[in-house]
Amino acid sequence: MGRGRWRHGGDGGSKYFVGGAHAKRMDLIHTSVEKVRIDLKTGFVLRHPVASRNLDFAVINPKYVGKKNRPRVLRWGAFNFSVAKEPNNPKTEEDDGYVVTYVLNENTGESRVLVMDAKSPNLDTVTVVKLPRRVPYGFHGLFVTETDLKKL
Repeated sequence: MGRGRWRHGGDGGSKYFVGGAHAKRMDLIHTSVEKVRIDLKTGFVLRHPVASRNLDFAVINPKYVGKKNRPRVLRWGAFNFSVAKEPNNPKTEEDDGYVVTYVLNENTGESRVLVMDAKSPNLDTVTVVKLPRRVPYGFHGLFVTETDLKKL
């Protein structure tokens, strides 16, 4: 289970719901989003697929991990991977920042990096960078702050 979002079940603290990506067999390279119900009293776990399409791990503002948050979904038509949410300032509201992702057009083999405004209703594109080569499946990046880079 990847990084997900938790929501209290409303029963006094014994039931929780988590949503995240699940890969049944890594050799198939297919992950799907699932809603998982966990009953802490009985140990019962119920998994329910939310979407059958192949998806990458969901990413949210790190400040909201384990808390109620507002997920966003990108459009169909291209293969998105290594999505990252980068806040302008970690102390600001959830959507104040950017969503950064690689996008592969499987019809043309063209890869691009998209930077989108996380606060805009439709994830408006701030900039697009066409890459000189196709980015392979399974490639993941890590975005770090300038402060963290200076520590290296």
